[in-house]
Amino acid sequence: MEFNEQQLEVINSNAGKIVCIAAAGSGKSTVLLNRLRRIISEGADPESILVLTFTNAAAREMTERFTKFGLESPVFGTFHAFCYSLIVKDEAVRKALGYTGIPEIATDEDIRRIKTQAKVRCGIKLSDKKLDGDGSDLKYKEKFEYNVFHKQVRKSLISESLITFDMMCYDVCSLFTGRAPCIARYHRQFRYVYSDEFQDTDPRQMEFIKSFTTAQLFVCGDPQQMLYRFRGCTNDIIKGLASDPEWTTIKLPMNYRSTRQIVDYSNQIFKQAWQGSPYYLRGLSNTEGGDVHLECKFPAADEYAAPILRRLSDECTARSVAILCRTNDEVRHITDMLDRLGISHKGRSDNSELTGILKSVLDSEYCISWISSLLPNEEYARYIRLSATDPEMQLEPKFLSVFGDRYKWIVGRIMYCRNTLREKELHEAVKDIAKNLKIRVNEEQATKLEKFADAIDYLVSCAEHTSDEGIYVGTIHSVKGLEYDIVHVIGVNGRCFPVFRDEDNMACFYVACTRAKSDLTIWCETSNDKYPCPEGMFVGLWD
Repeated sequence: MEFNEQQLEVINSNAGKIVCIAAAGSGKSTVLLNRLRRIISEGADPESILVLTFTNAAAREMTERFTKFGLESPVFGTFHAFCYSLIVKDEAVRKALGYTGIPEIATDEDIRRIKTQAKVRCGIKLSDKKLDGDGSDLKYKEKFEYNVFHKQVRKSLISESLITFDMMCYDVCSLFTGRAPCIARYHRQFRYVYSDEFQDTDPRQMEFIKSFTTAQLFVCGDPQQMLYRFRGCTNDIIKGLASDPEWTTIKLPMNYRSTRQIVDYSNQIFKQAWQGSPYYLRGLSNTEGGDVHLECKFPAADEYAAPILRRLSDECTARSVAILCRTNDEVRHITDMLDRLGISHKGRSDNSELTGILKSVLDSEYCISWISSLLPNEEYARYIRLSATDPEMQLEPKFLSVFGDRYKWIVGRIMYCRNTLREKELHEAVKDIAKNLKIRVNEEQATKLEKFADAIDYLVSCAEHTSDEGIYVGTIHSVKGLEYDIVHVIGVNGRCFPVFRDEDNMACFYVACTRAKSDLTIWCETSNDKYPCPEGMFVGLWD
């Protein structure tokens, strides 16, 4: 693979602190993996590299992609998973946090019960709203009561050997920033600390990363794609690093996904607010074709929407199509309309589920890794805990007996594929599996397959290249990191999506627009006088 000048700079730079501002479609994951490949090829110990990802699924995918280099993989994982793994595996860390054994993740029911008991025991009169806040706006007497309450909650959790995600991350981070003796070995071990999707991070994770004072630090993200402020994340951190002279800023502006017209339009979203700032990234594209269309409000009545939706359905036979909404209510409205019109649609955003099922058929280790990456945070933490205490948890039968019920459809399809391969002639098995999973295959090619592994590889290839059946309808948050030939964005600048009210909505709009490869249509509601768009943003697009 050939890399452009900026990508090569990311791969080859030896600066001690690097912040990479990467445009949508810039290939940042590939560049990051090749940077790791270069460092390990030059002699770095893979166990000295810590890579923090945003989700467990991203960690699994990056591990899988890296192993294709034929090199030992570094440690990939989320910040939550890393913190809990230390608690599970290191007795000294547990002792420093006040635990005598491995704590379990507290359930919502546990937390409600312990909070109620704490209020009663300590005579707390503050409202739940104030107790659940950060305490910054409380008066002196209220703050005293607030602190007493939270100390009692913490004491109760530890006495019951329970821990919350907030406690886990805050307390482990405090050990690192306070340079606790039990943490010294990790500061020595990790000589390279990387963090992806850094536009969605929080101050604790930044303090954790900065505690590695002798390590090479590398963070990567795009402030324009920040989507998770409601979880306590902020893009202020990556924006601040881009302005910090101690950090080397490298930008990846080239978008290899979208046409120039789409990229130029997307550039306008943050231009007025951010132009001239060190963190503003103006995307580039050398791909011509396609266009950006602005339409009036998407019709609510079936009779007016039907021609539009049927045209999109027809386009699905050759190209992938997505209708993106700001809210789940809008998703339900569009899907209900499609159901009434008898038009096929789907709620799964890509083919990763099909490829995961197929790859799990002959590889139990992959099956465990993939399904565990789908688990919610609480269940994934439980998996880490059980893996450390029960060696059989690394075997598929035990793993599926504990976690398989949550994904019955997936497990059922894996077992169906295995049974079909075992019971039928290979070419017949391939055709039956393809029919069951709705994958298009070439029957002539299927008859030429001679080995199970070749059959699975062929089915995976077909699944990855099969055009998506039906229109994808979902929220903008559901398609982060994905792409479609044609994208329609609904309700822009309306009551539910006042794009230019704040950076959160602007970022959502930017992410939605940059999912489109060749055609982008904006369904804009009546001009929002309270939060008007920048001058010229929609000029000329009505024609």
